Amino acid sequence: MFLAGGVIYGLIEMLWRGFTHWSMTVAGGICVLTIHLLNQRMRERSMAFRCAVGCAVITGVEFAVGVIVNLLLGWNVWDYSGMYGNLFGTLAPPLACELFAYSTLITGIRLSLITMSDGSDMSKSGSDKRIEHSFDRYFAS
Repeated sequence: MFLAGGVIYGLIEMLWRGFTHWSMTVAGGICVLTIHLLNQRMRERSMAFRCAVGCAVITGVEFAVGVIVNLLLGWNVWDYSGMYGNLFGTLAPPLACELFAYSTLITGIRLSLITMSDGSDMSKSGSDKRIEHSFDRYFAS
């Protein structure tokens, strides 16, 4: 999960911004792994709730990485200081929609891959247990 998350996050950044930094692939791995583990515990919650939690995870990780690489190490990987409501130039509220979209993408792809891997029907009762078991069997280490 960590490796897949890092690669996907890095690719999204390269498509969006045209470049990435290795620290963002680490952040992506942390985000996807954390979201996966939290989703296992939130089986009964709605997709919207799961995505909101995922958005909070991504926001927190992005902020933590930003503080480390931009403020403490001075690498200046990104700078949002020109954006409204920014927090130390590492995070800005207008990006929350983008982060929610990333979370939706991560959660949606994860559920789609799980469903395709075992042919589960998401409308059947108890499908989350079958899906999570299938996901763990195929993708977890």
